[in-house]
Amino acid sequence: MRSILFFMTLTVAAASFGQITAPTTTQTTTPPKAWVDANTGHRITRLSDDPISRGFYFDKNAYTPDGLDMIYISMKGLYDLKLATLESSLLVAGSVTDIVVGTKTRRVFYQNNSDGYYYAVDIDTKQTTRLHPITVRGIVDSMNADETLLAGRIVEGTAPELNEYKLKALQDAAKALTDNRQAAMDAHAAEKTAHPGQNASILQHEIDETNAKAKAEAEEKRFESHTPEDIFTQNLQTGEVKIILKGSDWLNHVQFSPTDPTLIMYAHEGPALHVDRVWTIRTDGSRNLLIHQRAASSEIVTHEFWSHDGTTIWYDLQTAKGEDFALGGFNLITGKETVYHLTKAEASIHYNVAFDGSVFCGDGNLVAHRELGSHGHTTLDRRWIELLQPESDGRLQSTRLAHIPDNDYIKTEPNARFSPDNKLVIFTSNMFGHNYLFAVEVDKQQ
Repeated sequence: MRSILFFMTLTVAAASFGQITAPTTTQTTTPPKAWVDANTGHRITRLSDDPISRGFYFDKNAYTPDGLDMIYISMKGLYDLKLATLESSLLVAGSVTDIVVGTKTRRVFYQNNSDGYYYAVDIDTKQTTRLHPITVRGIVDSMNADETLLAGRIVEGTAPELNEYKLKALQDAAKALTDNRQAAMDAHAAEKTAHPGQNASILQHEIDETNAKAKAEAEEKRFESHTPEDIFTQNLQTGEVKIILKGSDWLNHVQFSPTDPTLIMYAHEGPALHVDRVWTIRTDGSRNLLIHQRAASSEIVTHEFWSHDGTTIWYDLQTAKGEDFALGGFNLITGKETVYHLTKAEASIHYNVAFDGSVFCGDGNLVAHRELGSHGHTTLDRRWIELLQPESDGRLQSTRLAHIPDNDYIKTEPNARFSPDNKLVIFTSNMFGHNYLFAVEVDKQQ
């Protein structure tokens, strides 16, 4: 017992992990290079060789404008994946952040963490050009459609950011979990006696709940702090920085339209029940418009993303949080909203759309569907990469593509995305212990 408590207390001290973790004896193994999923019949290929490699966050473009290359990141640096052969090579070595792939040219833009400057590297020649330093406390999120502007967020002054609130909440939660550990285990004594195999799941469930509560507490405090935060653009040619939106609220997910170089989507971040989340604004600061007005206090909108043709903003829509699941989309041309419904068992953390707009994919879920059963804590297995086909009745028909057993959704969200030819769904998973990048074929093997 003492070793478990000591382990949990120590792990919280590392802010980079951002969560409490359970002790485990699971050994990491190198995944096979390719296999056919026995559950689905779809072929899966491992794309990365380095442990601790991953794709970008689901809403960030990872592809060159010609659709030939995909960029991903590992502990060694930035990698270039040739989609025709699924072979990759190291493009930029070292520690880099604020990465965006060129929207017009075959270049990748990134901040070098050693000097704070922004750089561009040509994928074909490997020639690197130093551009401009990023503004103090600035975080680059996106690049516009003609490669003239970057956009991102600035937290003003020395105000605490989310990670600082989160670390404090996790430290407090770990202490409480440690102090109450024996009482919690005693409360489950009958279950342990009748079902000794539930020990690990009971512990993991409590840790999952602790992490979730700590995250929620941190988000509440960050939201209530009204920390001054701005949205900025930076000119790639001159380095000029312009503040286009000033506020005392939490702003996030700044994304340029993939086709309109003057249009930005952003999110009012925070506890989902407190915010009208999805907005657009022009690069001159005009037309700051709410995209989706919540219809009820129980409704939430999260995880917004662009269609590839720039006509529609899609978002995870729950008309009753945790009860009624849907994927919503607002068409900027017609002003009409489309809503596709899913069951709780079909809902994912993130969704994405094919390049031709015909189908969607989801990256599954786990913790949101953990429930207390008569014999301890059971889990509805939602660890699947799925294809979601719109139906005429306004539903999304789910087809399972890949099972990702043992994927820890607290540590690693798969962030699934389609390849430009819509033939693959590419995702990150730690189902073999470390993070690797994988692709599953949309069509079954014949």
